[in-house]
Amino acid sequence: MLRFVPFSFSFFFLVPALPAVAQSVVINEIMFAPGTGEAEWVELFNAAADEISIRGWTLLDRSGATAVLSSEEFTLPAGGYAVIAAALPLAPAWESLPSPVLVPDGFPSLNNGGDDIILRNAEGRTVDSLSYTSSWSARRGVSAERLRHDLAPLRENWSACTDPAGGTPGMRNSVSVTPADPLPRFRLIINEIMPAPLSGSCEWVELYNPEPSALDLGRWSLAGKRDSNGDRDRVVFPTSAGEIPASGYAVIAADSSILSRFPALASHGDNLLIILDRSSLGFANTDDEVLLMDAAACCIDSVWYDADWHHPLLANTGGISLELMNPAFHALGANAWSSCAATAGGTPGLRNSIHTDAPPGVTAGETSIAVSPNPFSPDGDGHEDFCVLTCRLPASVNQVRIRIYDVAGRRIATLRNNHPMGREAFVVWDGMDDAGRRARVGPYVVLLEGIDTYENTVGAAKAAVVVARRL
Repeated sequence: MLRFVPFSFSFFFLVPALPAVAQSVVINEIMFAPGTGEAEWVELFNAAADEISIRGWTLLDRSGATAVLSSEEFTLPAGGYAVIAAALPLAPAWESLPSPVLVPDGFPSLNNGGDDIILRNAEGRTVDSLSYTSSWSARRGVSAERLRHDLAPLRENWSACTDPAGGTPGMRNSVSVTPADPLPRFRLIINEIMPAPLSGSCEWVELYNPEPSALDLGRWSLAGKRDSNGDRDRVVFPTSAGEIPASGYAVIAADSSILSRFPALASHGDNLLIILDRSSLGFANTDDEVLLMDAAACCIDSVWYDADWHHPLLANTGGISLELMNPAFHALGANAWSSCAATAGGTPGLRNSIHTDAPPGVTAGETSIAVSPNPFSPDGDGHEDFCVLTCRLPASVNQVRIRIYDVAGRRIATLRNNHPMGREAFVVWDGMDDAGRRARVGPYVVLLEGIDTYENTVGAAKAAVVVARRL
């Protein structure tokens, strides 16, 4: 199991700062879902002005599997690349590469559905790390590439490779952008899922378009998790599917029974309804993966939902959808989803019943935390059941810990522990303690602690949050 050293202020201040050059080696490209018979690999890039020795450096995954990159002297030149591979050749397209390839023993197996990758130097300090999901790649045999090496390795800084070969190992990334270029925005977001409908109703998915223009969904598709052969069953929308409006919704339903359950769908203005005339969308009731793919079969968004995402106070979740608390939180995973609180069990084509606004801005350039709504009432009625913590730190790459304390100073919940974070992140608290019990009514203190993983400097911030009872 991968273990991190617990946060400790005395520990932080006793550790000397990393050399300036160490922060310039980044994980630059990953092939976590290669084609049949091809190898997994990770590309490193040295953005420093000096060469760097990576002798004794290690690569780890979420399970803790560790590979020593090189036990002998190996230097990564300034502006140079190195490919760390599970085997050779990587694939027929890359039998020879312009950069060196290392094949260490014990290369960690990278999960197709998502995993962590951690790069550590010879002293065991983290140089770079990331947590990817299947949405980072378009399909098997296509790598995920970093757009800018100077920004944190978060989802918005990665994109599927566009090179015809499916990857650019040991070479400049096909999607590289300069610091002056804006990062691309995600075009559509999976916003609500009905995986376990009541008898006589059907499965459906709601999409949200955050862009300022409409988007044609003809030949787009939904796909589920891979079968034993590594293939996905795709549900393709018709060519004449229509357009999802700007700042609007599209509801993708298996059949027309959705109109019996939600008759108002027929009069939701410009919002798009696509009825596929199928027996189902193939969703499992308990857990499954849902991928949204464009007409070129590139993955635009994905969600791996679980029945545990439902509100813990619900005894029966049949006929109740899972809703995203805010489209801006779509990369947060389980923490940003919960049960629909509407009487009908879903809100297709409407703003989600549990929609939660992000807190107002906090001071830039400082470690700070803001809470909204505050107070909040986590009673499962759909009104202010969650509070959102907006956390900001001055560094671009951090490891953070976020904990909740009662007024007596007792820790009741740990929301994040040694978790990677960029300059800003949204964290949701559902009002539950670590034992799964609803917190008692009263005031609490949120403590954010963060360490700049490049400079080993520490920042901390506190905020008050009140758990209330709605009258």
